[in-house]
Amino acid sequence: MRPEVELNDPSTPARRERSRLLRRFAWTALAGLAAFELAASARVYLAHAGPREFPQDYVSQGVWSAGAWVRPLKRHATDVAPALTAARRMLDRDPDLYGPVQRVGPSFIYPPTAALELLPLATLARGDDLTRATQGMDLVARLCALATLATALAFAWRAEADWPARAGLLIVFAAFYPTRWMLTCVQAQSLITLFLALALAAAACRRDILTGVLLGLAAGLKPHLGLLLIFGVVRRQWGVCAGMTGSLLVLAGLSAALAGYEPWRVYVTEVLPAVSPGYAYYPNQSINGVLNRWMGHPVGFEIAPRTTAVSAGSAAATLLFAVLAVWPRGAAARGDDRRAGQMRAVDLGMALLCATLASPVAWEHHYAWCVVLFAVCLTAAVDLAAPRVRRRVVALLAVSYVGLGAYIAPLTAGGGGPATLLDALPLVAALVLLGVAGYLARRLARELSGRSEPRP
Repeated sequence: MRPEVELNDPSTPARRERSRLLRRFAWTALAGLAAFELAASARVYLAHAGPREFPQDYVSQGVWSAGAWVRPLKRHATDVAPALTAARRMLDRDPDLYGPVQRVGPSFIYPPTAALELLPLATLARGDDLTRATQGMDLVARLCALATLATALAFAWRAEADWPARAGLLIVFAAFYPTRWMLTCVQAQSLITLFLALALAAAACRRDILTGVLLGLAAGLKPHLGLLLIFGVVRRQWGVCAGMTGSLLVLAGLSAALAGYEPWRVYVTEVLPAVSPGYAYYPNQSINGVLNRWMGHPVGFEIAPRTTAVSAGSAAATLLFAVLAVWPRGAAARGDDRRAGQMRAVDLGMALLCATLASPVAWEHHYAWCVVLFAVCLTAAVDLAAPRVRRRVVALLAVSYVGLGAYIAPLTAGGGGPATLLDALPLVAALVLLGVAGYLARRLARELSGRSEPRP
């Protein structure tokens, strides 16, 4: 029996091998997450003297953020208010969507299309009282997180593993810190996460137009995702291009009809230049954040000073990741079988990860959608024919998952220099995930083109 046939036959030992690998991934990742959380909690507890406030003075941010699945936490107020205020003004046809961009703290820094997409929630506001609208956003965030988790499990459970392996994957995917922190922050990022997760699922099912529409909705909230339009052109996925272009044109047209063209002028000429220097704040896990911290810029939640070195480095990184996003990864996957679907999802997932890394601002919760990419890569890895390669790839995925999925407490207190690289572990983990996905894409392309696999 050929290896690929045996791997897909549930009556053979291959199914037991898949289950064993999936269990190993789940429990290894959970052990790594627990180790990081225990270390961070010990630091919090030992560093605090005097009266304590529960839970943030007893355990780490990563531990208490798990409560966001059950109830909202009041320790950290959401910064969705500026976006909801802009959406409310658009509902009232007020063109003044943007106030002065605050150097410290939250501001509405998204394009006018973002206000349009939040318009349904703005209807819950009562004048300047955004309480009901914020509660609505909290509910939407929870639904988006659950749908994203379900999408990841739908990919992972197709590996025909046993129920203990599936239960382990459910626990480890729910423990992904970017998702938990996204729920705690109550932001529009939850919508972007859902759109990207569903886009990966649509790509796997070869629904190009739907994939494009979902990517367009995400790009309407985060413009750097417009890079995916170039991806669609290079891949000659005209359905993706049509869906993405059409959705963006509809969003832009409706936003102009409601608020006019003045918000677009302000966004392009004032907002984008104001926020382009990025942030040195440690949750900014992008090349821009690494460079700003290296330069010793203020590490709080404030826009960093503009410097030539950071601007040049960020531009070079953006160009590099843009090239990697569209770089050919083998023969196009045209079939409708599971391996072809995995190839399409991995290919798009790499482009999405490159777009995230290319952004000057990539907060930890901006990687929440990656739980779906992990699921796709995991199912592709356990179906590889070579046993040693399967084990090594799954081990690398577990290491990457721990680095990206755990709360990594800041190890440096600013000051600049190479020591600040210690606070870039999630970024390194994202790069490892990108490398593993690239390797799997090459293996899948060889398999689909009928060529022999490379030697392990």
